[in-house]
Amino acid sequence: MTKVVIIDNSKDSCGIYTDTLKCAGYDVEYINDEERAVERVCKIKPDLVLLDVLMPKINGLHILDMITKDTNKEMVKVVMLTNVSDSAIREKALKAGAYDYLVKSEINASELLHRIDKVLSR
Repeated sequence: MTKVVIIDNSKDSCGIYTDTLKCAGYDVEYINDEERAVERVCKIKPDLVLLDVLMPKINGLHILDMITKDTNKEMVKVVMLTNVSDSAIREKALKAGAYDYLVKSEINASELLHRIDKVLSR
């Protein structure tokens, strides 16, 4: 079963995405402690990480940088899933190793699953 980790401090968002992904057959774990996120990702070794940019303690772009340095980038694919629609941040995330950048308000469940499947098939 494909393992997906969601790193987001919003429990409401995570609940929605967790339900959507579980219904589609993914094994999902939610991490809301961004300070321990990289450690957990290295331990869990998920196929995919959905990562928010805006976090209270550590910026999601910094977490992305740590994940891509601490793991094999091909083994753990990161997709940014955030409310930040800033094109400069999007560009920075993609250059740092994110496979995709999705804005929560611009994507529905069907599109999210499609984009995840696309990233996982690379």
